[in-house]
Amino acid sequence: MVSIVIPVYQSKHTLRSVVEEVLAQTESWIEDIEIILVDDHSQDGTRDLVRALVKQYAPVKAIYNETTCGQQETLLRGLNQASGEWLVTMDDDGQHPVSMLDDLLNSVKQGYDLVYCVCSKPKEETWRRSGAMMRDMLFRQLYPFLGDLRVSSYRILTRSLHQCATKIPRKFTYLSCLYLQHRPRVGNIPMDYQKRLHGKSNYPSFALALLLVKIAFWYGLAAKWNVIRKKKRL
Repeated sequence: MVSIVIPVYQSKHTLRSVVEEVLAQTESWIEDIEIILVDDHSQDGTRDLVRALVKQYAPVKAIYNETTCGQQETLLRGLNQASGEWLVTMDDDGQHPVSMLDDLLNSVKQGYDLVYCVCSKPKEETWRRSGAMMRDMLFRQLYPFLGDLRVSSYRILTRSLHQCATKIPRKFTYLSCLYLQHRPRVGNIPMDYQKRLHGKSNYPSFALALLLVKIAFWYGLAAKWNVIRKKKRL
């Protein structure tokens, strides 16, 4: 089985199109699929749409956050309840091309533990392009084995990697960091971002900058300090 986990927030104008496109793209698959929609306490009518999609399509399941938890914790909740041997994460705004699902599944079957679809062309917004470059530089510092490989929120991974990476309690969750700490076999597939089906990004530039600082601290400085403390105890 393949589990496709989609974090959902304020996406009543885009979600139906994304779900129906995923169902059409995977209709010919031999593998069974489930689509897990995790609503992060949307207030725009998205939750009603999620309920309607669950009733209309058998593969669609739903999880509802009672408070806003953010993308990473929302994704984690969906992944923890997924049943598939392979786990896919993708966004709810239509920017991730659903046609890449076949390539992702084929790649992970070739022996990779984790495969990312990465943008082959710069994004339109200057600040998001700069943010992506800064993120890539940070990840190369934290995980030198990546080389020129990059990360994104559109990915497929094995269930075993997810379970191994998330079994230890943590104070700050960033899924790619949790996975990469285990030095998995990582692959990239180039993709072209599609235009958002509606509206603008809910993620402001200052939030992206703060996220990078948190990643650098919790998976860089704090991680090294924990290693030093353990050595001193020995």
